[in-house]
Amino acid sequence: MPHVHHSDTELRARIDADNDDLLRYVVRRYAYDRQRRERRHQVVAAFDNEREWGAFLDHAAAQLGQDRAAGLVTDPRDHHTGLVLEPGYQRRAQNGRLAPIFAAGSYPWLTERRSWPGWLPGVCMQVFRAVPLRRAASFWGR
Repeated sequence: MPHVHHSDTELRARIDADNDDLLRYVVRRYAYDRQRRERRHQVVAAFDNEREWGAFLDHAAAQLGQDRAAGLVTDPRDHHTGLVLEPGYQRRAQNGRLAPIFAAGSYPWLTERRSWPGWLPGVCMQVFRAVPLRRAASFWGR
């Protein structure tokens, strides 16, 4: 199968998947990661428009099918997925991971450490305001 993208198109459409300021169309592959010794979703590419994202997903699925036919990929669980990440997604996800810790009251390490980065108190206050304590505590069974 010929390569779907032209090099000039790829350079314009591909973006950093970790840039939380942009709307990102991300392609991930679920496969075995040798470095971490586990199966997981790994980011393959990120795009700034849906058309290029769709074309890349189609190409990746066709390539995976060819690799399966040639015996290069033997695990039937390998696949590609696409997701759309809105601006601020990573920040909200990080705050969501911190909220249950603070809401449950299990943060003695917060008072013991003296050299926290300057952004942490602001994040902590946002978390305290964003998560009702009863709901977070009941979520963790407390």
